[in-house]
Amino acid sequence: MSDIILPIDGDIRPLEAKVNRFASKGINLNLRNNLSQPLGRITGQVSEFNKSLEASNARVLAFGASAGAVYAVGRAFQEVIKSSVEVEKQLLDINVVLNASQQNLDRFGKSLFDIARNTANPFSAVSKAATELARQGLGVEETLKRTSDALILSRLSGLDAAKSVEALTAAVNSFSKAGLTSTQVINKLANVDAAFAVSSADLAEAISRVGSTAQDVGVDIDELISLVTAAQQTTARGGSVIGNSFKTIFTRLQRSDTLSELEGLGIAVKDLAGETLPAVQILQNLAKTFNVLSSSQKASVAETVGGVYQINILRAALGDLGKQYGVFNTALNTSRNSTNEAIKRNEELNKSNDALLKQLLTDFKQAGKEIGDIVFAPTIKDTAGFISKLLEDFRKPEESRSAGSQLATEVLKGFGDFVSGPGIAIATAGLAKIFLNLAKFSAEAFKGFMGIQSGADKLAAAQQRINTILL
Repeated sequence: MSDIILPIDGDIRPLEAKVNRFASKGINLNLRNNLSQPLGRITGQVSEFNKSLEASNARVLAFGASAGAVYAVGRAFQEVIKSSVEVEKQLLDINVVLNASQQNLDRFGKSLFDIARNTANPFSAVSKAATELARQGLGVEETLKRTSDALILSRLSGLDAAKSVEALTAAVNSFSKAGLTSTQVINKLANVDAAFAVSSADLAEAISRVGSTAQDVGVDIDELISLVTAAQQTTARGGSVIGNSFKTIFTRLQRSDTLSELEGLGIAVKDLAGETLPAVQILQNLAKTFNVLSSSQKASVAETVGGVYQINILRAALGDLGKQYGVFNTALNTSRNSTNEAIKRNEELNKSNDALLKQLLTDFKQAGKEIGDIVFAPTIKDTAGFISKLLEDFRKPEESRSAGSQLATEVLKGFGDFVSGPGIAIATAGLAKIFLNLAKFSAEAFKGFMGIQSGADKLAAAQQRINTILL
């Protein structure tokens, strides 16, 4: 039987005396006192362990820093190339419509970056807005101006860039006779937005739906904004609903039967020259008389002018138009006295940390585009052109290919012959060798596991015997 070494801490002298009496039975108990080691040696071992641990931590930190630096550099190169490619594509999409020279296109791109910084919008949103405006046949300067105004409107109203462009375009085109500019539109919307319980988004959506009809019935943009504001504060239905409602109301006010019914009630609908009055003036005249009509007359007039589904909006507008100091009159003065409110609000928003961070991202985007154009763009074009030319040569019949392509073809054929011949045999032998080694390792591991289990059983039995003897 092999010796069993069982370390026991403490005062073992009484135990050693008793165990010696059992030595004749063939059991050898080797008792070691672990407390006999000098304290200095133990302290030295702990100190060495701490040094090893500190060194390993330093290596881990150094590896992490190195890996992070390598990843950051790689990511920076990726972003530079991505910025260069994306910006170039977006500018070329715009230039398909503008047809500007390369020099003017470069200036146009820098102006778009300035707009992105000024409005704290990503360059992609600015380029999309510019593309939509360029398709309207605008020149470079007018495109830049309307793009800036559309992005400011988007920022103040919460509309996305596309809807802001649509609303601004509808407003400018609908009231083109008045020579209205896009900057005037956004200032009016921002000024009324700040003074009344109506948002720039509601006003913009309403204008985009009813603008052209309003101009046909003699309603200017200030009056339209005021009507929408009065209806919104009373009904809270939203700009799109209110805009469609006024579109129906204005259309019905142009009908001869509607005008005849109103004239029959004593409501003025024509001027001294016999021309039909503007729609707002007709509604104001109706509002002054509406409250003195009978219930049946009110119902009939409301249905004739507003239709079945727009009666609530019509009644809300008439109720406010009948007041001398109602929302309509106050909003009308506010809209007409607008100056540069939207520009000021945009400048205030640029002072926020969110705007500063977005502007910083735009700076990185522009810097990446400039660096990419200088460093990577020529390489990308040359490499892509070479590979494309090579692949195009491969698509030709073999007899008409260049000498380089024919040599490459022969090399590929030789590689294919090798793979289909000895390559398969080598791969098969390699896989067989791997499976044999795996089987051998599994068998040895199983034996080792069984041996560990057997040794554990023997050790448990020996410990049981020792406990019995000690007891």
